[in-house]
Amino acid sequence: MSALCPLGDIELVLGNMLLEPNYMAYYSSARDRGRCLILDNGVMELGYALSSSELFDLIDVLRPSFVTPPEVLHDGPETMRLTNQFITDLDRRRSADSVEVLGVAHGSSLREWTQTFDALATNPRIARIGIPYDVPFAVPGESERVDQLGQWAHRRMFLTEFVSQRYADRVKDVHLLGLAHPMELVMQSRHTFIRSHDSSWPVMAAVRGINYDETLMMEVPEKPFIKWDVPWNDGQAQLAAHNVAITRQVIKSDIEHRARF
Repeated sequence: MSALCPLGDIELVLGNMLLEPNYMAYYSSARDRGRCLILDNGVMELGYALSSSELFDLIDVLRPSFVTPPEVLHDGPETMRLTNQFITDLDRRRSADSVEVLGVAHGSSLREWTQTFDALATNPRIARIGIPYDVPFAVPGESERVDQLGQWAHRRMFLTEFVSQRYADRVKDVHLLGLAHPMELVMQSRHTFIRSHDSSWPVMAAVRGINYDETLMMEVPEKPFIKWDVPWNDGQAQLAAHNVAITRQVIKSDIEHRARF
């Protein structure tokens, strides 16, 4: 962790892992160094989100920059109910001023997702909006010939373009939660409102011995989830650092290219 995590600009902290002493020690040190910490509610790892009370306890100890409130995957109304209750309870606590809220836009349809995003965008307590990678509903222009990961990437690219058109210059900062394919980052780099993203792709590619090149068109694992129990060696760590560097380089080059035209 100490070798690879600092290679990014943010630290995504899985709340369900913070009871592990080494995990907590690393992120406490990262906070003290001024790193941006996003405290995640663990819903993708656990299948359910940590409760508000559990997150409040972690906020008091860790003092992160952002926190994701409890959420229910693909359920916009229930996610908004939990988010609003979390904010109400947070504002009663002394720690309210020390952490910003990263609300997550969910929905089982484009209409429901849009309603959720609108509610987050107009809530003054929401500082950043998360868009998950696994969009569960079809969007215009998607092809049935594309695999599941390709569909997810296309769907989220549709959503960010939709947000760009709907809000123009008024859109809040967005965080991309997870990643279906690394090439999506290149396509998303045109949106200046996307301020952060998290992904284990460069690391998991290194575990599989995949060496990124400047096209980022590499073998795709079946599931885009990091495996915590994989064995590590120095060669894999070096390859992971290389993959992170290539990813950053490609995105930076694309942004610079767009700025010239």
